[in-house]
Amino acid sequence: MVNPYAAPEADVDVEAETTERPSNAFLIGFRNGTLWSLIVLVLVVPAFYGEFAIPFTRRETSDLPAGGMSWATTAWLWFAACGTGLTFITLPWAITAGFVKWASERRGSDTTR
Repeated sequence: MVNPYAAPEADVDVEAETTERPSNAFLIGFRNGTLWSLIVLVLVVPAFYGEFAIPFTRRETSDLPAGGMSWATTAWLWFAACGTGLTFITLPWAITAGFVKWASERRGSDTTR
């Protein structure tokens, strides 16, 4: 019986391009920790921005929009908020996830027994 859903056979050898995935357990954990912590970062960066903007919003100047902040000040505060989140949330979380993945792979192998 002939399969009507079978793909036609090609005479040419076609090798699919595969992207190399990291084989190091620490790198896999670091990547996964980074991706998961970006979710938290999206939620936390506006709070950091709000905290950094407090001194600028208390000013009594009426010539500048948004309570005394220029566009440059706003941009620098967002930059500082993102940098703070990356430094104190994403980086430690990614490093910890990398070590946890590395330790779990190491413990599961027979090399330590």
